[in-house]
Amino acid sequence: MTTREEAKPEQKKPEQNPKPTGSIFPPAIAQVLRMFETRSIFERLGPLSVRIEALEFEIVESRSVISAAEMALEGIEARIIVAGVEGKNETERKAQLLVACRADALYMRAVSEIDQHRTRIGLAQASADRLKREYRALTLEIEARNASKLLVAGTAGEL
Repeated sequence: MTTREEAKPEQKKPEQNPKPTGSIFPPAIAQVLRMFETRSIFERLGPLSVRIEALEFEIVESRSVISAAEMALEGIEARIIVAGVEGKNETERKAQLLVACRADALYMRAVSEIDQHRTRIGLAQASADRLKREYRALTLEIEARNASKLLVAGTAGEL
């Protein structure tokens, strides 16, 4: 051997790595981690659906309370009209009815209850919509993971 040959360090052949998995972990460990991630997604779906159902029940319940309160308002208005709302024309009678209704404690309580339940419906609807979007995003993530698994399996010839 000559001096030149001795001076050359041994060059390592590049290792032939499998296709990159997008993970810093070896493929087997990355697959186990993805399985746990998917499991955690499924664990998040359950409570979401329960919360969505509870909000939808609250919305239905509030609507029924509003319906009952509106019927009570109609009854109170009828009672006030029968008691004698006077006026020269329809506009004056409506104004007198409004004044008499505003003076009635039961009427105002029913109006307040309707307002409270309409607010509850709005808040519950907004929360339910947000949770439904989150639920849909999680299901789309699961579908994407399943599709990528099929794609990987198909390219590896495992189909």
